[in-house]
Amino acid sequence: MTRPLRSLILALAALAALAGPAQAHEYYVDGFTFIHPWAEATAPGATDAPVYFKLDNVRRDDRLLSATTRLAERVELRGGADPKAPALTAIEIAPAERLLFEPGHPHLLLRGLVTPLQWGRNYDLRVVFEKAGAVDVQISIGAH
Repeated sequence: MTRPLRSLILALAALAALAGPAQAHEYYVDGFTFIHPWAEATAPGATDAPVYFKLDNVRRDDRLLSATTRLAERVELRGGADPKAPALTAIEIAPAERLLFEPGHPHLLLRGLVTPLQWGRNYDLRVVFEKAGAVDVQISIGAH
């Protein structure tokens, strides 16, 4: 290996180490791609935390039915920003290039947190769709 090539490889490795782990993650599901579930870090004593994500390349109708995690007593399906609105029993998924589950839009809400969500950590979440079935994902905290 030539000295310039070795120097380039070492420089690229150093940059990769400084950048840290990649924050985006995708889950390929029958009918769509589930992209980057995330939440903000929570303070000690917080009881609720919203979880956001995207669905890309949705090719068929489906319905988001439920979600579960060890992080919270339950996970609610929410239709928008109104915290007083009742939880939904399902969220309809229609074919689209991209569906956003973000602030002010449908999302998941962790209720009865059993531990604070810590910045930089990842936590397990199982999301269940009517047609696509159960999808096990990792919620990234603070990376969005």
